[in-house]
Amino acid sequence: MSACFIIHLVYTLVMDENIKQLDNPSRILMFMPLAFYAWNKKSTLSLLRGATWGAIIGGCIASYGAYVLGSSRGFPRGYMVIQAGDMAMSLGLFALIGFWYAYRKNIKSKYIFLLGYFCGIWGSLLSGSRGGWIILVPALVIIFVAYRQMVTKSLLTVVIIGTVGLVFINGITSQHSAIARYQQMEKQVQSYEHENNSKTSVGIRFNMWKAAALAIKERPLVGWGYSGAQSKKAKQAEEGILEKEAVKYNHVHNQYLNDWLERGILGLVTGLGIFLVPLCYFCQIVKEKSTENSLYAVALIGVVHVLATFSYGLTQGFLEHNSGSVFYFFVLMLLLGITRSVYSSDER
Repeated sequence: MSACFIIHLVYTLVMDENIKQLDNPSRILMFMPLAFYAWNKKSTLSLLRGATWGAIIGGCIASYGAYVLGSSRGFPRGYMVIQAGDMAMSLGLFALIGFWYAYRKNIKSKYIFLLGYFCGIWGSLLSGSRGGWIILVPALVIIFVAYRQMVTKSLLTVVIIGTVGLVFINGITSQHSAIARYQQMEKQVQSYEHENNSKTSVGIRFNMWKAAALAIKERPLVGWGYSGAQSKKAKQAEEGILEKEAVKYNHVHNQYLNDWLERGILGLVTGLGIFLVPLCYFCQIVKEKSTENSLYAVALIGVVHVLATFSYGLTQGFLEHNSGSVFYFFVLMLLLGITRSVYSSDER
């Protein structure tokens, strides 16, 4: 992960970029001490409770914004709704893992974790952030398979019917419901395919991805740098390749195309590495430990966290925003720290 920061640093120095370009990648170094702190086994329950209350608060804020303040996308003015919706989704999924952990340990307050799951999903639905919904079904499958020995038909029914019920309620009470947003996406995809309409939310993303791919083709190894990429986009807009409206965005709404565009093949490799390396680490722990071990829940959160954040980056430059980089690296380093500390104590 340090390699990711080093690549950003090198490009900033060599291409004489503004030092502000190091702001987001510096979060890797800022939160790295968390990975070396001496956590203990009690940290697992604290982590799960924190995520659960975060999900509950997120769902409440989105509800207040939608039904009291009249915000069309849940979270009140001042929030980046895509980022907030994505983080609410992650926290809700963490809370669901917390429920199975608490259920396994027979913790009395276990149903608070289930409430946290529903609140997190609700916050994401109210945000109308379609990119955040991609991970929901895969994550549920991963969690149910991970705890398959404990999942009863009744509990499975509660989670599934509860989730579907939230989608239904959202569909009849929200201006930008999941159902409406899905139907809108279908129309926009068809409009782009048949009319080459790049002026919609989906169409402009397709347009930016196509333009980015053309720019990458010109400089696949070294990339353009941040300023160079912005200049290239402006030139593409003049040539009619890119929609003029897209020039105002400082990223191409795909984390991995953006890494490749700005920092070449090394930027892409290190950008993928911050997901693949910890994912392999967490998967190994899940494979080795049983559901009774506190490390199992923490590592499973790690798997879901990495996969969820990766999926957010498919349609949004999630880590290009301060909120996204803080959320990903803070949680990641916290999980690495807890697993390292507890794993070491188990070995002794």
